[in-house]
Amino acid sequence: MWTRRCWRSTAGGSRPGPIIFGRRRSIWKQASPGSAEFMELEQFLLDRAMGHDSPTLLFHLAREYLIAAKVIRPGVVTLMEMVGTALPP
Repeated sequence: MWTRRCWRSTAGGSRPGPIIFGRRRSIWKQASPGSAEFMELEQFLLDRAMGHDSPTLLFHLAREYLIAAKVIRPGVVTLMEMVGTALPP
């Protein structure tokens, strides 16, 4: 669950106080190595690597895929290694 903070002045003084807006709790899955989500991400990267040769673009596509699938992103280094593995030599 993520929250967004906005700042406003408090009634008694000039010090700002937080207003927290929350989203309804949703279930996000963990993409740990060997899990079904991790395998789906690998397959997604392999499919996209056939049409794109830019590692930066592939990284951003993977990030958007993970957000849409509600999967917690693996570490940045892990994701970069997956992108490098998926790209053809």
